[in-house]
Amino acid sequence: MSSKFRRQVFAVLALSGGLATAADAGIVFTLTDNGDNTIGFSMSGDFTIYANDSEARSGLYGTYFGANNGTISNAEINDAVTQFSFDYVDAGGDASGGVAAAFGSGAYAASAYTGTGHVFQNFTNKNFFIDQALTGGLSIGGAVTGGAISGVSASGTYTGSFATFGITEGTVVTKYGADSSNYDTITINTVAASSAVPGPMSLAFVGAGLGLSRRRRSR
Repeated sequence: MSSKFRRQVFAVLALSGGLATAADAGIVFTLTDNGDNTIGFSMSGDFTIYANDSEARSGLYGTYFGANNGTISNAEINDAVTQFSFDYVDAGGDASGGVAAAFGSGAYAASAYTGTGHVFQNFTNKNFFIDQALTGGLSIGGAVTGGAISGVSASGTYTGSFATFGITEGTVVTKYGADSSNYDTITINTVAASSAVPGPMSLAFVGAGLGLSRRRRSR
């Protein structure tokens, strides 16, 4: 076996080992300040449940943000949600330390939401609530160990702005699971309109400007 081939085999094994870890999966929430008094919401990913209990419930929360305690809610009173209760919740990745992962300084503030994917999530609470439509493949009513919520996809729009709710641009992550080796992550990305990726027309103008500057330098 050549040394080059051995290096390729080891690289493949290293990659496959990384893909097999329990903590690789997770759900990503993205909040985007659109700059027109609306906030875009999206939720996607895969999540493996290691919960000591689960039950079907109706939403009891309403639609609001609590940025200072890591809360996103678009579960209205009549929405069907599944509640998971975890033994282990820790933003630091082990069984000690604080669980809070704020994404701003704003306290409770109500909003209006139009869209799909009802959720109530609070980093300071060991319970996580998600639309029952996303948990149909699980046996609900007791502990859930290693049950997968796959292909999460949801989107919608809140009324308001980051300034309205005291939301700070950035990324926060917390980990939900049974212990430090059996958990998945929940990530909240907050993106201000000013940080949005330029559209094709904007990029065209940038390209034209670069071409013009090159021509000037070449004279």
